[in-house]
Order: sequence, then C-alpha cells, then structure tokens
Amino acid sequence: MEERPGRASVQYGDARGEVAADVADQLVGLTDVARNLGFNESGRVVGMSISQGEMSPEDPDVGKVYVTFQVADKVSQRDLQQELEQNGGVLPVKEYMMSDVDIVEVLRWFKRFSIGLFTSAVKPDSLEVVEQIDVEDS
Repeated sequence: MEERPGRASVQYGDARGEVAADVADQLVGLTDVARNLGFNESGRVVGMSISQGEMSPEDPDVGKVYVTFQVADKVSQRDLQQELEQNGGVLPVKEYMMSDVDIVEVLRWFKRFSIGLFTSAVKPDSLEVVEQIDVEDS
C-alpha cells in the first residue's frame, strides 16, 4: 500500500507524539464527525487521521490538510469485537481520504483536542513536570 499524502514520518527522529480528542457533545463518535465533514460512505468509522503535507514554499500542496477515515463494514461494537477475535486481532478496513480540508472545520467537531510532541530521546511518561510557567506572564 502506498504512503498517504501528508502523513508525517520521522526519518530523522525529530519528534514523536500522542494525541487525544473528545468528540463534541452533540455527536456520538468518529462516524458522526466524518458525516459532518461530508463523508457519506457506508460502514463504521473506526479510525481517523489528520495530516499536513511538507511545508515547503515550492510545494504546490503547501498548507493542504488531509483527513483519512478507516472504515469497517461491521457497524455494531459486538460485530467489531467478533471480527477482531476471528482475525487474530486485525480488523480489515477500507481507507478513504479527503484532501484540502479546512483544519478549523475538522477541529470544531471536537470538544477538546490535544497533541503532544516529544524528542526521540524521551517518552512522555518519563517526564516529571516540576513547575508550570505561563510564557505570557514571564
């Protein structure tokens, strides 16, 4: 399978991270987020990726945001669990990509959204914050 456009790689190990998001209260899950972004394929959205291409001024895709949905044919939670058990923990999905999506439109369907990036030398759980300083106040 070919590499998705905009998907970040860490060839030089600059930073790796983690993300967490709470879907907005009026929505139930990722399938609702996808529908509100204009995605109308059948199935259940079980994964969502948001990526941006290389930020080079010469790149014609500079600033373009891609949203990719991983969609399972199974709709119920029970069906998903059965499929995982039957396939040794692997869930077959179809992947659909929307290109040139407005990032503000994506983020508005989340109540909270957090992205953490860390140098390759540390893992987030190995850090102990001993003081928090508001840069605006210092």
